[in-house]
Amino acid sequence: MAGIQSLSYTKRNVNGLRTEHFTQIIRVAWYLCNVKEERMLTVKANTGIGFELAATLLADSSKHVLLGSRSIEKGGAAVKDLQSRKLAGTVELLQVDVSDEGSIKAAAKSVESKHGRLDALVNNAGTAGIGGPKEKLAQQMMETFKVNTVGPELMVEAFAPLMKKSGVTPRIINISSGMGSIARSLDPSNPSAKLKAIDYRASKAALNMVTTYQALEYGPQGFKVFSYCPGFTVSSLGPYNTLENGAQPTSDAVVPLVKVINGERDAEHAAFLKANGQYPWNRAQTRTVDVHDIVKMEAKAASQEAKTKDQREKALAKLVQERGFTLYSQLEGEIALITGSSRGLGLAIARLLRAEGAFVVLNFKDHARAGNANIVATELDGLALRADVSQLDQVESMFQEVERQKQRPISVVVNNALASFGFNGDARSKLEDISWDDFDAQLNVALRGALNTTKAALPGFEKLGHGCIINIGSNLVQNPVVPYHDYTASKGALLAFTRTAAAELGPRNITVNMVSGGLLKVTDASRVTPDEVFEQVRTATPLRKVTTPEDLAGAVAFFASPWAKGVTGQQLCVDGGLVMC
Repeated sequence: MAGIQSLSYTKRNVNGLRTEHFTQIIRVAWYLCNVKEERMLTVKANTGIGFELAATLLADSSKHVLLGSRSIEKGGAAVKDLQSRKLAGTVELLQVDVSDEGSIKAAAKSVESKHGRLDALVNNAGTAGIGGPKEKLAQQMMETFKVNTVGPELMVEAFAPLMKKSGVTPRIINISSGMGSIARSLDPSNPSAKLKAIDYRASKAALNMVTTYQALEYGPQGFKVFSYCPGFTVSSLGPYNTLENGAQPTSDAVVPLVKVINGERDAEHAAFLKANGQYPWNRAQTRTVDVHDIVKMEAKAASQEAKTKDQREKALAKLVQERGFTLYSQLEGEIALITGSSRGLGLAIARLLRAEGAFVVLNFKDHARAGNANIVATELDGLALRADVSQLDQVESMFQEVERQKQRPISVVVNNALASFGFNGDARSKLEDISWDDFDAQLNVALRGALNTTKAALPGFEKLGHGCIINIGSNLVQNPVVPYHDYTASKGALLAFTRTAAAELGPRNITVNMVSGGLLKVTDASRVTPDEVFEQVRTATPLRKVTTPEDLAGAVAFFASPWAKGVTGQQLCVDGGLVMC
């Protein structure tokens, strides 16, 4: 927690993120633009990703968004909402129902009449009968395929003639899901293999096939075609797609999608994209590239008369495609355990380590977290295991189970688990009132938990010949501006343990480091922190921002990577420079 928090602020509960972060997922989104004035069309964009996408694109004054909705009433309300925000771009409503071929054709004629061209089409079909009665399976499958698979193909057929008139590179983006990956479904260690949802899975697998044929048909005509998985996002697809269950806000989900729309990933034409990287169409036919391969390929690309950075990047991408490589970071092949990772900071760390190529193991303590953790693990192609880190036998069983399933030991341990705590200065325990039980509760998780995971990890580290431990600390140890006695003492003890462990384990090629956060916006512990305190932190921080879980996750990824192989016993404060450790 950052060191600027006032002791005098009044008690007030914070109910989490802004309302727009709870919006539901869009079913179909289009993007329409003109050469001089880019025009976006978001169909059924009155909620969720489509709405958030429209709002994000409208920040650009050159954008004109055509917001598509089956319901004129709901679509009109969404348009009014966007207009009331006085964004730089402009927006209008277009009625369309993607499950109705006649409606699709009528919408295409309307766009042709008003605009004459279409530059990009994003099909984000998203209906599912998850959890429905078995006796209605046939009906569920037909309805799901109609929206998720048939609809996107009919949309492309109707709008392709307009896209051929585009003055820029036409792009087709079909919003798919990792649950539609056959390779992932056949992996017995992947929790998603246990989640049936046959109608949804099959429709998304079929959509991926639709994507490949669209790429074959339209690629030679200059189109760029992709399948894209936005990840586990807040949506109306099921009861688990909520922020509380670890789903990412729609505002986060649209950022990488905008990059695809804007052509930043054109070199990955005909691929199954995700926010960071790709899902291979057939994992058995891919292999990874280490840093030396990349350097060699870059050298060859640069030697092929590639004079500009853009030309070099395109040449490199072509070489990658020709050789059938899948590019991952240096964490490919690593198995990373993140304790306390079903949501909040732990989830942010898990997401980034997975994006960097690691297989992630999400740990949770309570049975109540099992549903959340399993769903997140499914989206991250990882594994969720319950264990109380303060109990050595449970921790050892968790490590053994991972090695049994993956046939390889855990190589990276991130000790993030935190005993129940809230950053509310007014509610903190004063020295006159605090008891040893309060200290013991924090030490039991922070210090004992780290000791237990370290003990359990050592046999695997010995087999591998290396290992990495990253402990999550706090900048309050350096600057206890708010004296949270029990919490800060536990983090101080964890820092001491980090350094003594680093000294002992260094000769065994095991690194031990600490990443200490400031006040993070937002985690379970900081949800009770008043807004004015966040503002105080922001204005006092050199970077003029409140640190996010994603900011801290980046430092964790660095310590886990080979780039930090010469670093051990160190503490890195990630708080925007507020406390310079």
